[in-house]
Amino acid sequence: MLVEYDAETKEYIVSDTEKILAPDMVNNEFLTPAQKEAYRKGKEVQIADGTKFNYSGTDHHGIRSNKLALIASILIDGGLSYMVYKGLNAMFNQKRDQKSAEKLSPGYHQSIKDIENQHGFKPHQFEQSQSRKGR
Repeated sequence: MLVEYDAETKEYIVSDTEKILAPDMVNNEFLTPAQKEAYRKGKEVQIADGTKFNYSGTDHHGIRSNKLALIASILIDGGLSYMVYKGLNAMFNQKRDQKSAEKLSPGYHQSIKDIENQHGFKPHQFEQSQSRKGR
């Protein structure tokens, strides 16, 4: 179990770590089993491009990062399902350098191209469709 205090609601949020769905890829980089396990436990995960992120049951996105945006991918039924996260909150108890947070990695941009190629979406269309779905 992962227990977090939500300062906004003044409640403790309890998440069953076995039910947390960890992404298979972030910014076009596959996560290792150890990284997925760390994510499910709410611990910091860092990938090769310098992006750091962690699961958070208290955040409305469900994820926090040192970057303002990232793309998480999950393998479902033999295909990739993409989730574009924008406007992410900084990781808990960590200051974020705004300039580096705004600089998105080549893996992020490659993921956008993959989405365009596989689904025929342009990035702005994809982001709009995701926001309509309620993330």
